[in-house]
Order: sequence, then structure tokens, then C-alpha cells
Amino acid sequence: MKQSNTNKSLYDYIPVVVVCLVFLIVGILFVQNEIFQDDWYIEASADGFFGNSNRSLFVVGPNYLITGLIWVLSLTGIRLFWLHILLVLFNFLSHLLISCVMVRRVGSRGATLSSVCIGLLFAPIVSFELQFTTTAAYVITSGCFALLDAVERDAHLKWKLLAIAWIVIGSSLRFDCLVYSVLLFGLLWLLNSIDVIRHCDVGDRIIFTLRRLAPFAATLFVCVCLELSHNALLNWQNPGFSSWNAVRASVDDYALPSYDEAAQEYEQIGLSKVDVNLLKSWNNIDEITFSEETYNKLKDIKLHWKGQGEGKDVSLLTVVSFSLFSSAKSFIGTTWFWEAALFLILIVFLSDRKAILSAGLVFLGSFALYAYLLAIGRLIWRTEWPIWIALIFALLFVFSNNRVRSIRLLDSVSKTQRTLLVVALFCLAFFGRSYNADSALFTRYKDRINNPNTYGRYIISLVTGKTINYVTYSSSAAVDLSEDDNHFYFSLWSNDWLQQYPLYAVDTFRFFPIGSGKNWGTLGQYQIRLKPIRSNFSNWKIDNPFEALTNEKVRVAARPSEALARNDELLAYLNERYSATTTYSVDRMVANDTLITRYCDVKKIPEADNTDIAVSFTSMVSDELSDFLEIDARFPDSQSGLHYRQAFLVLTNESGVTKAFSCERSSIRTTIPKTQIGNGNYIASLVFETDEGNWLSSASAELRVSE
Repeated sequence: MKQSNTNKSLYDYIPVVVVCLVFLIVGILFVQNEIFQDDWYIEASADGFFGNSNRSLFVVGPNYLITGLIWVLSLTGIRLFWLHILLVLFNFLSHLLISCVMVRRVGSRGATLSSVCIGLLFAPIVSFELQFTTTAAYVITSGCFALLDAVERDAHLKWKLLAIAWIVIGSSLRFDCLVYSVLLFGLLWLLNSIDVIRHCDVGDRIIFTLRRLAPFAATLFVCVCLELSHNALLNWQNPGFSSWNAVRASVDDYALPSYDEAAQEYEQIGLSKVDVNLLKSWNNIDEITFSEETYNKLKDIKLHWKGQGEGKDVSLLTVVSFSLFSSAKSFIGTTWFWEAALFLILIVFLSDRKAILSAGLVFLGSFALYAYLLAIGRLIWRTEWPIWIALIFALLFVFSNNRVRSIRLLDSVSKTQRTLLVVALFCLAFFGRSYNADSALFTRYKDRINNPNTYGRYIISLVTGKTINYVTYSSSAAVDLSEDDNHFYFSLWSNDWLQQYPLYAVDTFRFFPIGSGKNWGTLGQYQIRLKPIRSNFSNWKIDNPFEALTNEKVRVAARPSEALARNDELLAYLNERYSATTTYSVDRMVANDTLITRYCDVKKIPEADNTDIAVSFTSMVSDELSDFLEIDARFPDSQSGLHYRQAFLVLTNESGVTKAFSCERSSIRTTIPKTQIGNGNYIASLVFETDEGNWLSSASAELRVSE
């Protein structure tokens, strides 16, 4: 695989272009037909989803260059999910850029083989799960690959500018993804520079070094300036957000001790067990309880707890050694280690000492990143995958260098046999898996083909007329909630990090032609401090979201499978921090996958005139929700013509504690979680509003509740 010095014609690039197009199609068909919450908010804030007067181009994640581009595209009125359209385009162009550089480095045949390998290796990372973090790493790494190649061969300025522009685009998607490629490709640049400069005259070394350094320095300068300006504008739009979010992320994104493990420390900063449970559920941004000062104290508790966990009598050397051993075990036990090991084996057998040294250094550099992120508890898939992207591309750069030679053992091996060796090693990496890996790369493709929730399956469902089931929520729920101008919906965080209510996209690439954001808010994560959500609160006259939960027009949405746990956590917090009389009950179910609840405070029920209307009550276990009880109210036949706007069930238990529950929108039925009402005897009455606007209370009746 020696570099060809002859000029390449257009025909030399056709095979790699075809390969890239094939993987573009594969990536689109196999992409998960869902939208991650972070991507959702970036898109929504950029394209004015919260209303044309409520845009915010300065959001967490991509900077204003990317979000500004989304905003311009959204002005067409075409309801596409523009962020994911851009991610698909960026992934394709990154693949194409690397493949074209490989044509110059190893020729058309070698580049075509490399392009196929790149597509197979990185499709699960950048295409199966469209996400701006991994795409940013892919774009930046491909740009660094092209720029280092241009510097090595002293290419024309236009090629350097193209590579620089591509790195800038990647850093605009996510700035901190620069660290992976800068570290690994910086090591390659350093080794190559030392090797070249030591053969120069002493007087030319400084000038030559600056010439080689200038493109990378200029790139970093532009990226840093863009990021600084973005942060400045973000702080201007959302004063105080950056400092608060930095300390919030250091707590929310990392492990915290349970309340029982650090009860004394939590009590000292004024947090109860209920507070900590809500904190860990991420429905937690009550600014009264979880201020920036409180988050700083929580950060100290986390650090102290971690230090105590390591043991006081254990030496620092022992702790470091154990951490490195654990990191190495995890590092080697991943699926992607096989892919990286493929290039390492090829370099060891087919390259010179300098190439082996370069490969060893980038392996150590990637392991250092891996160990650091693992040590701080931040090695989630979105931070791990960029390490492997940068490492594999760095090894590919080393392997495609023009210094590639075989060691003596392979001097007599023919070119065909060497090619077969490459294919055999790749097959091992594709079908094999490490001792600790969840699955082989082949299994990822197999699982994706069988996955019913891909965009390809979605297209098939559209053609065949089959019902489409989302992992998140249904389209009917999205339309129903979004077109409800009478209620404001809070969404409770779901456990699997998928998007919150209401779902506003038909699929990964298309929106509904509706603006569901106008009646939506959140109690958790960082969005509550950003301008679009603040504007929504202002439009609905919401000062404190937690106090507003018992307002007449406010509802809470959650998945049925998670509603009980999420609502109970929130209810416990409300009763402890705000009121001892708060309850929640089912308002309605939308499309069998959206449970809407209404919170109620008996003290906020309007005063009603007592009547002698004898309402009868019956209770039973809900047929649809096994953890809920249904209590039905029935007016006497003499009052069959009586109509009502809304109604509340008022229950007083044998201890004299009175609670109120709202009735469902469609009937005089109250569906109450069993966690709020136990078996026993109750005094029940119905408080309701007539069509004339009068509030009446029925006569009290006995109610026996039992499962």
C-alpha cells in the first residue's frame, strides 16, 4: 500500500464515491426512528418551534452557526427535522472526505477497500443512532485526517482550507469533541515533525516548524473564538445560565451517594430523602431547593463520598494501580477494541519502527482518555465512541503512510496473500468479540435489521399500511396535546432518555405541521433555565412550575409504565415542600401510551354551596391501570338533567384527613393510584361546577374502598 505520486483522475474517485453512497443509504434505512431529547431541544429552539417570537439560537450543544443554519432552513416552511438531515449529510461527507484522501495516499483499489471498512466500522456509531456528539467527533476526526495529510504532502492552500473548514463545522456541532482528535492527531503531527525537522538545517527548523504548526493553530484559534463568542451570546440571552449549568451537570451527570449512604451530609445542606429521590429522577430543577449554591454543596458531597469509598488506609499508588487495571480491562473488553486491534496488528507486521511507535502512542493517548472518563464516571456511549473514532482513524493514517513496509517474516509474501491477511483480520474483527463485549459488530447489524423501529421499517409500514409503534409516543398523542389550547403540559422525565412530551415529529426526519411547544414545559434538566421555556412560562403566567402544578389549566404527562413512580416522587416532594394536601389522579389516557394526570389541592377547590343531592359512589380496580383504583360517582335519577363543567371527589378517611381528587374529563370518574388511597371507610362528596358557573357540593355518603 504505497502512496502513488501520479495525479489522480476523476475516474479514480468513482469507486469510493459509490461505496460512500451505499453506506449513506444503509445509514438512513437503519437509523433508529426516534429522536434523542438533546437533539429535539436543539432543533426546537433553532427553528422557532416554541413560536416565531420565541426563537433562541443560543442553546446547549451546537453553536449558533449550526442552529442558525437550522433556523434558515426552517424558514422555508418545509417541516423537516433539519438537524438530523444535517447530521446525515455531515456523516456522508466525512466518509467521502476520508475516502478521497485515501485515494491519494494508497491508490483507488486500496482506498475503496478502506472506504468499505470505514463504512462497516462506523455505521453503528454515526448512522444507526443519529446524535450530534458522535457526528461531531466523526466530522472533526475526518477533518484532522485530511489536514494532517495536506500538511504532510505540503498540499495547495485550498486543500488545507477545506480541511480547516470541516474541523470548524465539527467543533460547531460540539466543541469538546475536539479533544479526542487534537490529542491523537497531535501526537502523530509531533512525531512526524520531529522526524522531518531533524533532517533540516538548524536555521530552517523554527520556520519549518511554524509552517507545519500554522494550519492547526489557526484551526484551533477559529474554533475557540467561535465557542467563546457563542458562550458570551448565550450568557447575554440567558444570564447566569452557563455557571449554573456547569455545576448542575457535574452533579446530575455523575453518580451520587444514596440518601442512606450520606444522610448526615444531605441533612446539613437542608435536603431530605424525598429531595434526593427527586434529584435522581431528573425532575428536579426547583430553583428554590436546588439553587446553584445547593448544587455546589452537592458536588462537594459527591467528591467527599467518592474519596471515602476508596478507603482511608489505601495508598495513592494502590488506588491509581487499581484504576488503571480496571480501565485497561474495560478498554480491552469492548467491541471497538477489535477494530482498533486490527490496524495495530497490520501496522506491527507491515510497517517500520516509526509507524509502530506512532501506533503505540495513539493507543496510549486513547487509553488515557478512556481511563480519565471512566474515573470521573463520564464514560457513557456518547463520550466513549468518539475515542474509538479518533483512534481508528489515527491508526488508518499511520497504516496508509508511504513508509509502509513488511517485516522480514513477510518479505516473501505476495501482494495477494497480504490482501488476504487484511481481509482475514477484518473478518475476525467483524464477527468476533472481546471477552467482555456485549456483542460483535456483526450482531449489531443483525439486531438492527431485525429492529422494528428503524426508518427502513417505517417506510415499509407506510407502504404496506401497517400500524407504526414508536418507542416514545404516538402521533395521535402529539396532535391531541399540541392542539390543546386550554391546558399547559409538564412532561416527567422518562427513564430511558428518549424525548419528552409532546411528541412533535412524525419520524426522525419529519415534523408535524403543528407548534406543540407553545403549551409545553419541563420540571427537569437544563431547559428550564433557557429562554424558550421561560417564555412559555411567562405566556401561561407560571412563576414557579412546582406551585403551578395544582393550577386548573396545568396537566402532567408521562408514560403509563412510568407514571406511577414519576408522579409519586413528585407528589412526595410537593407534599413535603409546598403542601400537605396535594394529590394527583388520572385526567385521561391518550392513544394508550400517554397518561395525563391532574394535581389537586383541597385548599384550592372553590367554595361550594351544600346541597341534598345524593350522589352514589362505587370503587373498583382499574381495568387499564392495575395500580390504580376507579371511583365512579352517579347522580340520582331526579338530577339526570344536571350538567357540570368539572368535578372533584372529596374524601375524608377515618382519621379525619381530607383529600380532593379531580374527576376525569369525559366522566364523573376518579382514577386514583393505590399509593394515595388505601382500603377502608371514607366519607365522600362530589364538588362540581354547573354550566352556569355555580359550585355545588353533594350530600356526604359513605364509601367502602377495597381491592
